[in-house]
Amino acid sequence: MWDAFWYIPTDTALARKNYDRILEQLTKTHGFTFTREDSLMMKNVYDSFIAYGPTITTNGPQSAGRGGNNNNTFADMTGYSYDSSGLPQSFLSSEDNYRSVRTMHVNNLIVTVTGDFGGPKAIRAVGDWLKAHDGTVSAFYVSNVEQYLFMDGKEGQFYANVGTLPVTEMSIFIRPYSMRGYGRGGGSYGTTLSLCPIAGFLRAVRGNRVYTNNDALACPVM
Repeated sequence: MWDAFWYIPTDTALARKNYDRILEQLTKTHGFTFTREDSLMMKNVYDSFIAYGPTITTNGPQSAGRGGNNNNTFADMTGYSYDSSGLPQSFLSSEDNYRSVRTMHVNNLIVTVTGDFGGPKAIRAVGDWLKAHDGTVSAFYVSNVEQYLFMDGKEGQFYANVGTLPVTEMSIFIRPYSMRGYGRGGGSYGTTLSLCPIAGFLRAVRGNRVYTNNDALACPVM
């Protein structure tokens, strides 16, 4: 897809229409309400995609070339990241993948929650909802948020919040940043695991085995 659309100029008029359709889908079809801050953040993200296109990264634009350059652009992640069989794998890598994710959105099965991981409300509210509906957490994608929680001294509250979630021994934290720049299973952080059992990790936290973000990346379990 990106090979076909890479050099197509941005259609700003169509972009404005699409944004209006997104707002209608979220506010009228799904009935979501947004604070002024929520609306501004959503518009800023949308405008960034318009400005930078498929070269957008988490830091803004990316000037390097496209395709497998390990610069982690949106195009890299959705079009040029391959599995062990040499096939791209993302929600945009095939029509079936796209339809699967789109169907979940249409049926309101993907809901964004904004909040502070180390705060008193967001994570606990998700846990309350899951318990009320006999649900469990199968995976918790934490990205590199723990790094900042440790910097702010809020890691203890975060792990206390996670402790209120309904989990099983199969539930996992997903920490992809544990593998960035440190080699597979090693490097300056020592042994790291991008998939970490939540229940076992929380037992290690309660056993005073997690003091730093490096400890968390190493995924001690009990």
